[in-house]
Amino acid sequence: MSGSVLLRFLDTPIARKAFNVVQHFKRKDELDAEEQFALLRLHSWLARSEGGNGEMVWLDDEQRAYLRSFTYKHVPAAGPQKPVLQSPPPRPCGAVTPRRLTLQEMLDRMEDWERFDVFVLEKLTGGEPLHAVCMELLRRRGVLEALPIPEDRLSSFLRAAERAYCPNPYHNSTHAADVTQALGAMLAMDAYGAALTPLEQLALLIAGAVHDLGHPGVQNAFLVRTEADCAKQCGGKSVNESMHVALAFELLRRPENDFICRLPPEDRAEFLRLVEAMVLCTDMAYHAAALDDFADTLAELGPDLAAWPGEARVKALQMLLHTADISNPARPLHHCMVWGRKIHDEMYKQGDLERALGLEVTAVCDRASAPVACGQLKFINIFLTPCLKLVEGLAPNFVAAAMPHIEGAAAYWRSQIGEGGDEAAACAPACATFPGSAALGSHEIPDPKPAKGA
Repeated sequence: MSGSVLLRFLDTPIARKAFNVVQHFKRKDELDAEEQFALLRLHSWLARSEGGNGEMVWLDDEQRAYLRSFTYKHVPAAGPQKPVLQSPPPRPCGAVTPRRLTLQEMLDRMEDWERFDVFVLEKLTGGEPLHAVCMELLRRRGVLEALPIPEDRLSSFLRAAERAYCPNPYHNSTHAADVTQALGAMLAMDAYGAALTPLEQLALLIAGAVHDLGHPGVQNAFLVRTEADCAKQCGGKSVNESMHVALAFELLRRPENDFICRLPPEDRAEFLRLVEAMVLCTDMAYHAAALDDFADTLAELGPDLAAWPGEARVKALQMLLHTADISNPARPLHHCMVWGRKIHDEMYKQGDLERALGLEVTAVCDRASAPVACGQLKFINIFLTPCLKLVEGLAPNFVAAAMPHIEGAAAYWRSQIGEGGDEAAACAPACATFPGSAALGSHEIPDPKPAKGA
């Protein structure tokens, strides 16, 4: 079985169903007939891929063991029959029976780029992955010991923030949890993490938690075009990002949520300044400028963050959050595929709304002419890869872990365009090159044509 065929199989509904079963360690008696059949197909695919070039790298050891714990048989009958899932034979004494991960086991993976699964955590926490991620990382990083932070108020703030996220396909609390965990993994993998003060780490992780707070599921340009009140209030600049900051600070002002109440006034003010600066920098209207500015700073000061002065450190924090925010194509492929479809689902919903309002449909939001694969390839090639190559000067270990996944993701999305096809021609309608390739709003690939009324 060729690599491209394997990649195409990953994108089928049956493969996604099988992965869902494996990731959640479902018991045999919980599986319906379709899930049983999906597991059989995945089992067969795993055997062929491992027997060939070993390309089945999307399951961790526990998930592989779970899959192998089942055997299959066919029921002889007239006509085609679906296979029936059979329980594994009795295991010898001492054999490990695969099981579902517990919440603590997933929390133990909090700084692991490869094995952490935010979708499993979402289920294990009853829909509160953000609270779990942020509390765990602040404890692990020693922030709650180093600073006078009332944990009850911190917990109350994070739960309020989780509730303030809208149920969008992409910009939701699960995305915020994924970005915050990415920050934790990045801090743990390279030396610069030890150079950050507890206050800087607190600001960085909280900025990750609130960076898309209350996101309405539409891009900044849409809010400007439709003359939304929030766009008028901030002069049409960083509309969503300004709203995220305002909402976060509004929640923080509530006494039960004010976890920085015991900080000295100067530290409190610095915390608020850092969070605002980082969240505003997630607006990709500033992507190109931020990368240029960081490149100059890194060239001037070198990779030892401990030697960087105050304002330069802010640039580093901004770049770390920005990198984490756009990093989901650098996750293991089965996660990357889910996130890629979620962001396009959200953009397609915006396109549908634009069409219903009689507006010109933003090119990348047009579900009829903007393939997911093309948008993801463009995002990887123009935005994420250059960003990681720059951040490598500060975070070489993280980038070394991320780049193989990016290469795998690019190969996968390229395979979806069609073997032997002209990639540039196939993607031209949705992914036309725009002047300067200076990127836009968080995860948004812009329409190269000016928006009406902007």
